[in-house]
Amino acid sequence: IVNALISEMSDWEEVVTAAAASRGSEAEETVKDLVAGTGAGMIGKIIEYPFDTVKVRLQTLPPNTGTFRAMRDLYATDGVRGYFRGLSAPVVGAMAENAIVFAVYSKACRVLERHMTSDERQHADRTGFSPYRHVAMGGVTSGVAVAFWLTPVEFVKVRLQAKHMRHMYNGPIDCIVKSAKSEGIASFFKGHAGTLLRESIGGGVYFAAYDLTCRAFTSSPFLRRLSVDNSGKNEKMNNNNDNNNNDNNNNNDDHALHKDKLHPLATMAAGAAAGTAYWTAIFPFDTLKSQMQANNDSAQRESYAQASRRILRAGGIRAFYPGLTITALRAAPSNAVIFLVYEQLRALMG
Repeated sequence: IVNALISEMSDWEEVVTAAAASRGSEAEETVKDLVAGTGAGMIGKIIEYPFDTVKVRLQTLPPNTGTFRAMRDLYATDGVRGYFRGLSAPVVGAMAENAIVFAVYSKACRVLERHMTSDERQHADRTGFSPYRHVAMGGVTSGVAVAFWLTPVEFVKVRLQAKHMRHMYNGPIDCIVKSAKSEGIASFFKGHAGTLLRESIGGGVYFAAYDLTCRAFTSSPFLRRLSVDNSGKNEKMNNNNDNNNNDNNNNNDDHALHKDKLHPLATMAAGAAAGTAYWTAIFPFDTLKSQMQANNDSAQRESYAQASRRILRAGGIRAFYPGLTITALRAAPSNAVIFLVYEQLRALMG
């Protein structure tokens, strides 16, 4: 599956070239965001999936099951293939997910730009950064939009990954058919309230963390030296900009380095920070969602309040955070790659 997906990357150059040929209109900008988000989602999901499988196992096993024990048990029962069980549906889901997230976020920011003050517009043109409130609002909007796609996709993913359910299905299609027959179509939106809450909060945190980290790389003299792309040329430009800024008595939040000039490693660091911040903020909601989706007994459906009380009684506050460590470990590299691929593809398309 992985080889087949990677082979498809040979077609990306044609897609990028075609997208770069057209500029300007709102529809064209949205298409570019969709293309860049799709590529970023595919590569990011392949990198993170083994970690995600272990995370779901930990969330659906008894409390206090250790991460390494879960990894060892998974390898003992299913081998290496077990870490990638059910990968095909999540890869498709991640491609659509990131396409939606980046397209809606960018569209929301473009709409909000119409309401900028003249000072905010000048600042955005000079630095490449939108106002903080636009970043947060755009992130929340993208989270609300993507939740409607993620709930049914993650319903299938959780059931294929959960230890007590993995032998019930012969792949994503079989899971969809059997679940629909036994529990009805509505079952695919089990846990939607949790997903909606998770993604709306998480989306704001996600893009805010990315934006703040990028700003740190552009505004800090020390970090700026580490993050300049084509360092010699840009550093000279930055020094001139610094002098001009001092002469003009610009505010301290003016950035000598434009966001577009960030080194790819700085982009990856900001992406890693965004992914880690996202999962740290929303992990309890994700645990609730996973446990509700792994319950296939239609006669014993729980509300979020009931599920929360059950988890709290079983293991206390810590029971809401099983697998947080491995989730943070996979969130950093996968989101570093997601933002790098997105920004590079977006830059190629103009």
